[in-house]
Amino acid sequence: MGAKKLSAKLLIAGGTLELVMAILHITWPFNLLQSPTFNEIPVSIKDFILIMSLALSLCMMVFAFFSFYFSKKIMLGEKSAIVFSFSQAILWIVRLILEIALPVRMPIYFIEAPSNIIIVGAIPIILIFLTPVILLRKRDC
Repeated sequence: MGAKKLSAKLLIAGGTLELVMAILHITWPFNLLQSPTFNEIPVSIKDFILIMSLALSLCMMVFAFFSFYFSKKIMLGEKSAIVFSFSQAILWIVRLILEIALPVRMPIYFIEAPSNIIIVGAIPIILIFLTPVILLRKRDC
């Protein structure tokens, strides 16, 4: 498999993962509303958490669709696809650093302490988006 084809498949895989995470971020707040602990939080903070989760979901959906879009552009040799892939890798590296510095302490579905899962999950996503940059960095894309 050529570098372009592999890179396109990786962007599709990364976009699919981001789309799944976007859907989970849409449903998670409504699952959280069922938690007795969450209902003890002041309404203003609760609303902020819900809005932020939904906004994050929207951003992840946009990134997912950009991944699908740029998977086609990689096959056409457009450098913008490499820039996008690199920016996604940076985004996930920063997300990993922030997770280590400020671990998530809210339950996510049935997982009480999801930080380790988030850390382990971010590493393959970083590699998915960084690999096309490495494969195509010295080529004409």
